[in-house]
Amino acid sequence: MKYEKESVMKRLNLTLVFGLLVLLPLMGQIPSYTFKHIGTEEGLSNGFVLDIAIDGQGFVWSATESGLNRLTGDDNTQYKKSNSGLVSNELTALHYDKQTNVLWIASQQDGISLFDCRTQQFSSLTTKDGLCSNRIMDLAPAEDGGIWILHKEENIQHYNTKTHEFTNYTKDNVKGLSGQNFTCMDDGNGYLYIGHARNGMSILDVKGRTVKTFRHQPDNPQSLPGDYVRSIFMDHLNNIWIGTERGMGLFNPLTGTFSNFRHIADDTHSLAGDNIHCITEMQDEMLWIASDLGGISILDLHNFNNNHLENLAFTNLTPLNSALSSPNTRKLLQDNFGNIWISHYSTGLDFIAN
Repeated sequence: MKYEKESVMKRLNLTLVFGLLVLLPLMGQIPSYTFKHIGTEEGLSNGFVLDIAIDGQGFVWSATESGLNRLTGDDNTQYKKSNSGLVSNELTALHYDKQTNVLWIASQQDGISLFDCRTQQFSSLTTKDGLCSNRIMDLAPAEDGGIWILHKEENIQHYNTKTHEFTNYTKDNVKGLSGQNFTCMDDGNGYLYIGHARNGMSILDVKGRTVKTFRHQPDNPQSLPGDYVRSIFMDHLNNIWIGTERGMGLFNPLTGTFSNFRHIADDTHSLAGDNIHCITEMQDEMLWIASDLGGISILDLHNFNNNHLENLAFTNLTPLNSALSSPNTRKLLQDNFGNIWISHYSTGLDFIAN
């Protein structure tokens, strides 16, 4: 299996690196990156890529508004409802569960597809199988090895991959749970962070079944920066970063306050854009932030100091100073070889070779 994984990724790397490579010019403090673009011309089913994932065999998967794609070193395989067991072409999120070797594929209105990477077969989960609804917005790993299923309206479910049982968290059994959902994150300490559309961020006490909600307060500079929360991420220092439509917040769980960061037109070291869709950390302890109509911001966490947040400086990658194919960045992912994958809501995928 290890040889197969390495072989697949080496073929993929060679194909991409020796393809139509574009070298990012050196501009001040901006690092030099080698980009490769993968769009519909290269076989992608659609340029609007909502999520990306990498399975245990090293294949890169992309969920689009018109089907699922699996990238290999040789070609791109398209999976659609018409040619596979995929329940829908309108996809929203991906999650690879390494314990079961299964790729989870969420859809806008038809439930969840499950792709067994060993048998290469699809199965599904819908309301007939116990889902609260078929409108799935996010899938996230749970502390106990299960999977969190985030529905568009209020409902949250925990799925036990061993017993195949659901545990439901709804407005009927959790007081204060309400609103439409975007994203969720298990902090590993018994709390599930939930990002809402228009309703800020909630923290669910999983055992106590209680919820605390944070909203943007225009007169409070230490409140949540915006009420559309699309990304929640905890880095290796246990910092909790929140991505909203009005910039990024650093959350302090002890005080319930936020330190906020926004795009400033005349400051090249501020965020590239305010509409944050993804925050993640790479293997070199650099925080990467994807924004819509902005591009990518990078923050070095090596010398991070909570007491001197005013000194934080971001390095930005945009279509103006790099070969980034669009400013509409959505998801960021790094593979085991250090290569970075970027999904766009317009032009498909970009690949940065390590």
